[in-house]
Amino acid sequence: MYEAVPQDQPQPVITRTLEDYTSEEVAHLVNRLRRKGDEPLDLWIVRLSEEGGAQTDIDGTDGLRFTGLSKDTAVDSNYRQLMTNQGEEMTTLFQAYARAITEQYAMPSDWPELNKPWLTIREGIQRLVRLCVREALTIGMMDEVEGRPPFRSERGEERPPPRREGGGGPSRRDIWSALVKGGVPVSEIDGKPTAELREMYKKKSRLYPNLLDLPN
Repeated sequence: MYEAVPQDQPQPVITRTLEDYTSEEVAHLVNRLRRKGDEPLDLWIVRLSEEGGAQTDIDGTDGLRFTGLSKDTAVDSNYRQLMTNQGEEMTTLFQAYARAITEQYAMPSDWPELNKPWLTIREGIQRLVRLCVREALTIGMMDEVEGRPPFRSERGEERPPPRREGGGGPSRRDIWSALVKGGVPVSEIDGKPTAELREMYKKKSRLYPNLLDLPN
């Protein structure tokens, strides 16, 4: 007579589904993070990090929706290929574009030379920052680059987005933008109702003093 031996039950598998970015969120990020005018590529990648790209988590599918931010044909092509091969593995928007730039400019000497003479202290500092960025990209230490002088088109103080007419307060886009600008990961706010985003703002406003002012 044989006695049945109890079998170990497999442990339950816990999965987490990451919601894709809404079209509104993608449009806002693209508009804010896209390289502007004659903004140098090496200064743009620093701005991309500082203005939310380092906190924007993406997989391959989401990443393809952010193609074209650098306005550099070769870099954007590299980025598109990286995202095509990325699959479901997560990275950040900043890291992805940093890799795309490094594939195009593997060494500091591969970048266009900075031949224009600098005439002011600010221009001299900007020149040093750009050289540091190129070195940092090569050795993978972009997180060490800080204190970027404002680009020419950024000298004016940034004004908050206009509020809606009729006293309705800022739109969902305004609130969402404020949270991202304050360093809140997009994955924490993606898909949440506007009322919940507003409450999150109120709770985090003391931690992020640079967020836009919202009505009580």
